[in-house]
Amino acid sequence: MSAKEADELMWLMNEKMLLTVAKPFLHMVGKSYLKSFRRKAAEHEKRQKNGLHPFDWEIAFRNIDDNSFEIDITKCGFIAFAGRFGAEGMLPGICSVDYMISHYMGNGFRRTMTLGHGDRCCDCHYELTGKCPIRPPEGER
Repeated sequence: MSAKEADELMWLMNEKMLLTVAKPFLHMVGKSYLKSFRRKAAEHEKRQKNGLHPFDWEIAFRNIDDNSFEIDITKCGFIAFAGRFGAEGMLPGICSVDYMISHYMGNGFRRTMTLGHGDRCCDCHYELTGKCPIRPPEGER
């Protein structure tokens, strides 16, 4: 299977799983998930100073306001795991799924860099209420 075919298959599998859930429930789960993610990101940033598991994420967290926060990911657990098992072809396709999830859950999301594309970090901006295109727009990853 080509990398493009693998990306499309991963996309379709994730979309199929997401769409088995009723849209109003997805929106509710999306807001709840991001609130929890925000809290856990702040805790993770402090905890990572004591060392990380080889398949964990290294992050820098910024709280912007009640609706938004940002996370820069400088080490990705997916990339480390894929590398260990020779599955690097899953990237950067797996990274684009963030847009689909945010789109269906009714959250805002944008990113201009991803480690999966070879950038220095993933610069993620999240909004509890906002819009997100289903696929990354031109210039976003």
